[in-house]
Amino acid sequence: MLNYFLKGNVTVVTELLKGGTYRSIDAKNEVGLTAIHLAASLGNHVILKLLVQGGGNVNIKDDADLTALHVIHIRISFAYSITDLICSSIYSTPVSTITPTASNCCWNIKQVLRFDIV
Repeated sequence: MLNYFLKGNVTVVTELLKGGTYRSIDAKNEVGLTAIHLAASLGNHVILKLLVQGGGNVNIKDDADLTALHVIHIRISFAYSITDLICSSIYSTPVSTITPTASNCCWNIKQVLRFDIV
């Protein structure tokens, strides 16, 4: 089942959740990750929403003591750092100092990473 979540197969996930075929929505893999952890780490908000609506527990911790919210925070922090590095090399200034312009993709990305979490 976790494989379908990794691949983002919405149709299969929907059918498994709807039909009650899946024995445990909160099952863990070998490192304690649930399907919710995996969907969060991949940024797959469609699968994540299906899992939460299907009764998945967002408070389960993996073997590293992280919940899905921790995973999302780490993912966004990493993406912001990479964006800052790339934009800084393009504009020779940190992304935090870049101001909005119609053609400034770095500023737009900064806004998405800051506000559009899931």
